[in-house]
Amino acid sequence: MITHICFDLDGTLCNSTTLGFESTNAALEANGKAKITLEDYEACTRYDTITRFGVHLNTLNGGSGPTSDPEIMSEALRIGGEFERQYTSLVSPSTAPFFPNALSRLREIKASEQRSSNTVTMSILTNAKQEYALKVLEVNDCSSLFSSVHGADSAGVSKPNPGGLNFIMSENNVTPETTVFVGDSLSDGEAGINSNCRTIGCSWGAGKGLEESGFFTEGVVHSVDELFDKLETLIESKS
Repeated sequence: MITHICFDLDGTLCNSTTLGFESTNAALEANGKAKITLEDYEACTRYDTITRFGVHLNTLNGGSGPTSDPEIMSEALRIGGEFERQYTSLVSPSTAPFFPNALSRLREIKASEQRSSNTVTMSILTNAKQEYALKVLEVNDCSSLFSSVHGADSAGVSKPNPGGLNFIMSENNVTPETTVFVGDSLSDGEAGINSNCRTIGCSWGAGKGLEESGFFTEGVVHSVDELFDKLETLIESKS
């Protein structure tokens, strides 16, 4: 039986791709860097902000993938910090809306919990900053639905490191056996697998190759309603 659902935020519940992409290019341009493509942006959303900017800067310098180059990462830290301040300041119901039906289905889970003896807690774990996640929930009027909300900064690690998910499970006094982690990227699935949780992949986000990865124990869903139907089945199941 599932008693705890942990969600990734961007690309899973929240449709913030345009906000993130445009804010990334604004931060790069403000620092004299070339713009990146939407494909490049989406391919890197699995990383925390500073690692992601390191990848972008490394790519613009002719490299590929994450880097430990101190000069690049020092610049990534500075530009990524500028991005995060801008990104968070622009969060609104129009720039960071939830996907259609997501809010109503989340509220249904909360309401059904209140009507029955089944206690189901819901939480958020994102690779963005906690401040950003809290603001997204606030502007969408759903903060009260979640018992825990953490970013890579407040959790202390970024996905796919399992530490963040383990931290949230401890905070909610739940076990991996009763937890399912829902996300749209390979790093979400890998974090869940590394924490011994059940996992569900969402195909509408930025992640690619989810079905081939083997990281999603409960499969990959292709619509918000399919996701929440599956979650309700897991909640009602005795195993």
